[in-house]
Amino acid sequence: MLCERNGINGVECVCVFRSKPFWRENVKLTALRWRGSRRGPTRRTGRASRAVAGVNHLEIPAELAFIFSKLDEWQCVHNERNVTKVVGEVAKSVYPEYRLPSDIDQHAFTKFTNVYFKAHIWGMKREPIKTPFLAKTNESDYQCSLALFKLILRFMNDNNLSGKKERILGDYIVQKGLLNETMRDEIICQLCNQTWKNDNEANNERAWILMANCLSCFAPSRHLYKYLLKYVSDHAYDGYKAHCQRKLLQIQKLEPEGRRTYPPCLLEWKSNTRRTNMALEARFADDVAVRRFPRGRFTKARAARGREHSITQMFDKETAEHEIKSSGLAPHLYSLANT
Repeated sequence: MLCERNGINGVECVCVFRSKPFWRENVKLTALRWRGSRRGPTRRTGRASRAVAGVNHLEIPAELAFIFSKLDEWQCVHNERNVTKVVGEVAKSVYPEYRLPSDIDQHAFTKFTNVYFKAHIWGMKREPIKTPFLAKTNESDYQCSLALFKLILRFMNDNNLSGKKERILGDYIVQKGLLNETMRDEIICQLCNQTWKNDNEANNERAWILMANCLSCFAPSRHLYKYLLKYVSDHAYDGYKAHCQRKLLQIQKLEPEGRRTYPPCLLEWKSNTRRTNMALEARFADDVAVRRFPRGRFTKARAARGREHSITQMFDKETAEHEIKSSGLAPHLYSLANT
């Protein structure tokens, strides 16, 4: 059972900062700890202008506009006050080191664009697209692609977007990919296009936040996979190289049963914004501590050492308890608990 602190239902989590790419050893660990606390408003610091295009003329889907109209009634279970910076040791993952494929250099992203981007010139756009980047088999996916690009433009360019509205918009984009497998490559290609030779750092960073959120929840198709891995390896912005490499190399090995249903939880948002890994502290029901590993899975041999028990992951919330089996991904569980 995940631990409670100060009588408040919740979990303590750590996001691990790595000073070097993930496959190197002997890195120093700094962390953010997510802990239960009272609800409160999110405070944001000032940022450089991210706008390279106007957003006032961009339509918002009716269902998303309805959600925006109800935001004042929505109370987030967790907010940024649940995250505090700490320094400490985090258990090393027992998974083998991830290595880039030996033929990665043969998969320049321009090869993919030359074959599949038939109606588009490769490069960042400031206005809505009139046709999808990739071929579509039905009108619904065609129109959805156009609508999603407008939302990506809004997420990247709206200087006033923050707080709950920012998270809802980002989650809405990711959820479209979760619900419709055929839209996943389209979303990823749109984000790659908007980062290509994007010299506005604040604007570019916004696209990479969305990219990391997408890769936290779903994988590209096998046709796109190596081209995307090559692209993030060569062109990812300020720390997103190692962050997105790791996500791609992990998600390739993810079993179908471990795939996501819900968009990123707050911890993942924080991790992806700050380009960090995640790890969680956990406890058995009798309050004996075990250690959680970055992918959000228990290592049975370690966690259950000396105990003749199987392992179930449980999140205790004020209104309900949620649990998944040991092979499930913990961030998915926290996203479920926040719905």
